[in-house]
Amino acid sequence: MKKIEKRPLTLFELLIVMLILSFVGGAVAIGFKNATTEQNFKTEVSKVVDSLRLAQELMSVIPGEKVHLIFKEERDGNYFFIELDTPLEEGSLKKQISKHQRLKTIKGVFFKDTLNYPTTKGTIDIKFYSKGMVMSQAILRLASSSEENPPSNTLQVYIPLVGFPRPIEVFDSKEKADEVYNNYRDKRSDDTLTIDTFTRLPQKNSGKK
Repeated sequence: MKKIEKRPLTLFELLIVMLILSFVGGAVAIGFKNATTEQNFKTEVSKVVDSLRLAQELMSVIPGEKVHLIFKEERDGNYFFIELDTPLEEGSLKKQISKHQRLKTIKGVFFKDTLNYPTTKGTIDIKFYSKGMVMSQAILRLASSSEENPPSNTLQVYIPLVGFPRPIEVFDSKEKADEVYNNYRDKRSDDTLTIDTFTRLPQKNSGKK
């Protein structure tokens, strides 16, 4: 039986092997980084949604209170927190709503409120007033890019806020968010028209002649 002699790798072949290993390692590292970024983005979105729901709940349970969910640009980054017009007494609720939570993966917060209130540069104030009689109305967009027209690989979600209390949902698709937003706006208009029509109906005289 003829013995097969092992030929040592040439320098060129070694370079090829190292290049392939480097490429595979880089691809794995990029994939891991992207997965981590996506998970962190989802976690931050969940925290924002929880705060929106809490703000809406506080508006409903505290009579006459004005509740704000504020996004604010600071020197060391972007933060969000709940703020009430009336200071709360010390306790667990105050600690929960006054905590400033930093946004690390969410770089862009976009919200063009239909309420005609004064605005402050670097601050977004989403309002929950008077048990739903006055609420901010627009689609909140959260993105991993601060650009108005972000690149195609940007992580984004859309949260329709329709101007009155309702379950707060998150959508990956702008088209779906627009559909939900417009449907609820139409429904509110229909309900208002119906109530107004009934209140304006002439009252029949129920007394006996």
